[in-house]
Formats: sequence, C-alpha cells, structure tokens
Amino acid sequence: FFFLKREEDMTKVTAKGSAKVADVKAGLSPKLSGSITLVNALDNGVKVKGVITDKALKTSSLSGCSLCLDKPGSLSAVYSFDSKTTKVTVFGKSVVGEKAVKGKITYNQKGDKWTGEGTIDLTDSASLTASYDLKDQSAILSSSLTLNGIKFRPEYKLKSKEASISASKEINGIPMT
Repeated sequence: FFFLKREEDMTKVTAKGSAKVADVKAGLSPKLSGSITLVNALDNGVKVKGVITDKALKTSSLSGCSLCLDKPGSLSAVYSFDSKTTKVTVFGKSVVGEKAVKGKITYNQKGDKWTGEGTIDLTDSASLTASYDLKDQSAILSSSLTLNGIKFRPEYKLKSKEASISASKEINGIPMT
C-alpha cells in the first residue's frame, strides 16, 4: 500500500498484480495481470473509488475499468466502462421486535434487472432471507444456520419449487464446502 496526500484529504492508492503459469511443459510464459485502485473519502462520508486494470493499458481504452460511489450503510453505485452499465444498490438496517433486519434493493442495468432482499437475524447464529426478482417474478427463501462451527445454507426457489442445501466449515484456515 502507498498513499498520495493532498492538503485537505487523503487518497488511498492500492496496486495489485499477479503472474500465472498455465502450462509448465509449454515453457514459462506467465500471464501477467494487475490493477490500481484509487479511493478518496469525501467530507460527507461518500467514498469515490476508481479501478484501472492492465486491460486498459493493453487496449489503450477504458476496458476493465470501473467507477464506484459508496455511502457506507446506505448506497453503492458502480459504473463499468467495459459493458457501459450501472449497478445501484440501496440498503439499510433496523431493529424490529429486538431482531436485526436488513434490506436492499438493487438495479443492474445489465439485463435490466431489479431485485429486492430482506434478511432478519433470528439469533446470533441463524438468519432468514427472502429475495424477489421483479423481472423474472421469482422469489427465493434462504436461511443461514451455524451448528458446531458448520454453516448450513438451505434455499428454496418458489417458482421452480427447487430446494437445495449447502454446508461449509473452515478447517485449519482452509474453507471446505
């Protein structure tokens, strides 16, 4: 991490990179990738974040780049220069009958998709979530329950009447599903 400092505010700049070797037999010609993220917090709490990827440098365009406005606890808006699409999420939380309730509404211009979601924390280790896709008119009920360190996630799709369950646990720092 390194920082650029201006007089009144601070912009955080983070650089990431990776090198991957796909086929060692064919020779060591690694695939290189990377990105630079700039985050600037405004006086009103809004964070402005820009991401520039190696794809932009290779193509001399804004491919792979994005711009994000984030108001922690209430709003997130992301514009992708690749697809020229915007995704906006408005969220909030409250307490109802001593239970924590979280809600969010998301609009994704890619696919012209509106979704709504609400989650209630039943206990410290159990929650119930209902989500609804306005475009597909489909609803999903899901839950999260942790027993003996194992996190169970049952899910039921009302439209297709499909049910599923997944379980996961971290063992020696390795996530197992």
